[in-house]
Amino acid sequence: MDFYSVWAEMRENGIDDRAAITAFLSRSEQSVHPLLLGGESECSTAFSTLDSIPIEQFFEVAEFMPIERALIPADVPCFSNFENGASRLNELLEFEPEGLTFSDAGYQLMNSVKPGARVKYGENHSKLAAMMSLVTISSSRPAVVKATPWGTYLTRFDMKRKDNVLKKLLIRDICVRTIVKAALNGPATYREAVKALSPSTALRRRTNVKCLVDFVLAGTEREDVLSRIDWEL
Repeated sequence: MDFYSVWAEMRENGIDDRAAITAFLSRSEQSVHPLLLGGESECSTAFSTLDSIPIEQFFEVAEFMPIERALIPADVPCFSNFENGASRLNELLEFEPEGLTFSDAGYQLMNSVKPGARVKYGENHSKLAAMMSLVTISSSRPAVVKATPWGTYLTRFDMKRKDNVLKKLLIRDICVRTIVKAALNGPATYREAVKALSPSTALRRRTNVKCLVDFVLAGTEREDVLSRIDWEL
């Protein structure tokens, strides 16, 4: 059985599954493999398993999980439209089985005629999608973005239906988890978390990071910790 089938069975049998949650949040190979290379059945099991577990249990584990390292600039997300990375890109990739370059993805997402803008937009939203295991990005040049089986599977759901699962996928991200963990444990400071960024870059990316942290915490039993985060620079 794959990771999510075993996890589902653990829960059905009343077995403590904190180790499974830790493995998921750590992006262990076993937890990522079914999302990147699994079939429809494995993706369906992953979705139903993640969807059924209260998000508060993920927060309980994240609160005490060590953060493996300080953030570097590449860890801090930059994007313009969350839904374009979380859903729309994969909808486009359904018609592009061989994938899209950053430039082509950017053009289809924003219709810009400026080559530089297209590339940057495509890159930023592809990286956002990759944070949730929705796409893979090749190391070739030019980079090619392809849908994962998981990303393709999730296109059948609208944003409202899958946001509970997307929240949990985003907690795996080191930038999101760094700030969420700090807030769960007490006062948190955005500037301290992203101290590797220059002040101007930290300012530009603040809206993006806040968007993701708000998305993860809003509507949960821990929404109150949002007030502990100081976003000032």
